[in-house]
Amino acid sequence: MDYILNIDASTSTLFLSITLDGVQVACFLDSENKNHVSSLQPSVDNILKEAGVTLQHLKAIAVGIGPGSYTGLRIALASAKGYAFGLNIPIIGVNTLELLQYAYLKDRTTIEPFCTAFFPMANEIIFNEYNEDGLCLKAESFMPYSEFNYKNHCLIHLNKRFEIDQKCHHYDDFPIHHFEHLALNKFKSRTFDNILTLIPSYIKKTYLN
Repeated sequence: MDYILNIDASTSTLFLSITLDGVQVACFLDSENKNHVSSLQPSVDNILKEAGVTLQHLKAIAVGIGPGSYTGLRIALASAKGYAFGLNIPIIGVNTLELLQYAYLKDRTTIEPFCTAFFPMANEIIFNEYNEDGLCLKAESFMPYSEFNYKNHCLIHLNKRFEIDQKCHHYDDFPIHHFEHLALNKFKSRTFDNILTLIPSYIKKTYLN
């Protein structure tokens, strides 16, 4: 039985879940408490109890690595690394833009080129470009949205900071089940990350200082 602990704090919502062979057995969402530092570990303890398991049952930790909230990414990844190192189990990084690509390919009703995007600030966009088959042509590009020249692409995103003058698919809620399924696929294919080199996806150079 393969239990996976899923953690994401790349948005204003803290998401935690435990899956058993891909089936969710416990879940926690918190969009009210912005202090993920204080709430993450107690919330993990709570969902473990809800699932009726202990940390020792876990076979892997999946964690969102952004792009996303700077503080949230650091907190989530530090916690995930602590669990993975202490339990000697694999860690799986889930990129937000790749998650949106995975979700959209499962949900879409039309076949067309698209971009997955995150808006760090008003009029700023970080995006991946994909062709109609879902092949990534450009990864993690950053620019002002006013200079974004992919207006013929469908824009897939989580957060809406301002009016978008193009066709888009907005996920109002974090795509929890897609995150869990993508993490399971990575686990089954043994697509693990190196706990020492896995870092959050920071686009702006100022974030690295």
